[in-house]
Amino acid sequence: MSRIGPRYIDLGGRLLLLAVFALFAALLSHHVVQPVRAARDDVSTLHRAIRILNETEGDVAQLNAEIRRVAECVAECEALLPKSPNLDAFLARIGERAAANDVRIERLTPGAVSAHRLYRAQEIEVRATGTFLALFGFLQDLEHGPQLSRIAQLRLVSPQPGDPCAADLELMLYCAPAKEAD
Repeated sequence: MSRIGPRYIDLGGRLLLLAVFALFAALLSHHVVQPVRAARDDVSTLHRAIRILNETEGDVAQLNAEIRRVAECVAECEALLPKSPNLDAFLARIGERAAANDVRIERLTPGAVSAHRLYRAQEIEVRATGTFLALFGFLQDLEHGPQLSRIAQLRLVSPQPGDPCAADLELMLYCAPAKEAD
């Protein structure tokens, strides 16, 4: 049998004591320090929320009312975007508005649909001719139509003052984004 000297026993005891202290420190950190830090962060968040309430000079009921108002506005805006572009109805409306304003449609070409995060846009190219005032009325009618659309580009050309104008339009027709498959 080998003999272990008192010096090695003392060194082993110290190492064992050091390991116990390290384990105790790790447990203390895990069970006490981290929850205290989390609680301090929660209190900090609460203080920040109280400061925001004080800065807005309102109370929680007012903020909730404002949040509801914004949510209603978002819902109204989403309601403006139909589920599909309804291209046939929009093209028919272009024809009706052109006839009502004495404008002749020479070219009507639906283009590509571009998908975005919050909407889809259908490009439509139009070439129309008529007097300046007739084209102006036609454009106003399109702008105030029931579907959300805009004139992305407009080019007016008139050979002589008083002659009919030619208008090259790039229209954008908007609709809701396509639903992702679940």
